[in-house]
Amino acid sequence: MYTNSDFYNYVIYICFYFLAVIAGLVLIIIFNRLRTESVIKRRQKYTLKWEKLLNEYLEDKMTADSFYNLISGPTIDLFLMFLKVYIQNLRGSDFNKIAALINDTPIAVKLIGELDSDSKNNIKRSSYFLGMAKNVEGKELVLKKLDTNDNLVFENCAAYLARVNYQEAAFEILRVADKFSFLNRAIIISIFLEFEPTVCKLLADRFWRESLNNKINFVIIFRMFKYQEAAPAVLEYFSKIRDDEFISESIKYFEEVEYFKAANAFRQMLENWHVSDFHINLARGSKDAAGYADHLSVTGDNLQLVANRIFEERKEIFDEIIESMRLRVPGISSIEPEPTKDGRLLLKFQ
Repeated sequence: MYTNSDFYNYVIYICFYFLAVIAGLVLIIIFNRLRTESVIKRRQKYTLKWEKLLNEYLEDKMTADSFYNLISGPTIDLFLMFLKVYIQNLRGSDFNKIAALINDTPIAVKLIGELDSDSKNNIKRSSYFLGMAKNVEGKELVLKKLDTNDNLVFENCAAYLARVNYQEAAFEILRVADKFSFLNRAIIISIFLEFEPTVCKLLADRFWRESLNNKINFVIIFRMFKYQEAAPAVLEYFSKIRDDEFISESIKYFEEVEYFKAANAFRQMLENWHVSDFHINLARGSKDAAGYADHLSVTGDNLQLVANRIFEERKEIFDEIIESMRLRVPGISSIEPEPTKDGRLLLKFQ
C-alpha cells in the first residue's frame, strides 16, 4: 500500500527526470551551436586562405602541384565545396587553369575513385568536377552510374558524358531520361548542348526512329547548333505531322538555318487548314440536317454531318475523339454513339 511519502518521492523522481532530460537537450543544443560556429569559423578561415592562393595560382605565381601541396590533407573536401562556388564566376583561361588544377594533381585520382562508391553525393560531386575539367578517364564509370533512380545523379552524370563529348552515350542518356516524368525539356536540351556540334549528325541519323518527343528535342538541338543538314528530314516530317509543338519548333529551326525550301511546305499546310468560328447554339444542328460534310463550316452548324461522316468512314478516329471526351469531361463514365432512323447520330452519356 502506497503512503503519502511514497507518492511525494515518486513526484520528486519524475520532476528530477524531466529536469535531467531538459538539461540534456539544452547541452546538446549548446554543443551543436558551438560546433556549427566552429565549422563556420573554420570555413571562413580556409576560404580566405584558398581565395588568396587561387588568385596567385591564376596569376601564374605558383604551379598546380605547389598549390595542391598547400591544400592537401583532410581539408580537401572543404576545398572542393569552396571551389564549386568560386568557379561560377570564372571564364576563359581562368576556367581552363582550374581544369588543369584538377587534371594535373591527385584531385582527379580522388574524384575518379569516388565514382566507384555507392554514395550519391560522391558521384554527383565527382561527375561535376571531372566534367568541368573534361577529364575523360572516368567516362566508363560514369556511364555505369547513369542508369539511376536519382534525378540529380542522372543530371550530373549525363552532363559529364556530354562535356567529355562521349557521343556513344547520347541515346543511353535519352533512354534513362524517359524514366523521369518530371524532367523537363529544358534540362535535356541543356545537357545535349554540352556535346560538341558533331553530335547533331548522330541525332539526325536516328531522327526517324525516335519518338515525337525526342524529335522535338532534336529539332531544338539542331537549331541551337545551327545544323542545316537535318533540315530535309525535319521538313519531310513537318509535312506529315500536325503536332503544334513540333510545327512551332520546326518553323524556328528553318528560320535559324535559313532553309527556305520549307516556305512552300508551310504555305501548303496553311492552305489546308480549315478555321471555324464555333457557335454552340448553331452547333446543336437541325433535325432536318442530312448527308455528310468533310469539314466544319465557319459557324459549326454542320457538326452533326461531320461527326456522322467520321463515324461511318473513320471509326478509329471517332473512337479516339469519344475516349478523349470521356477522359476530359468530369463525371462521365461512358459515351455510346447511336445512329437514328432518320440518319442522325446521337451520343448517349452515362
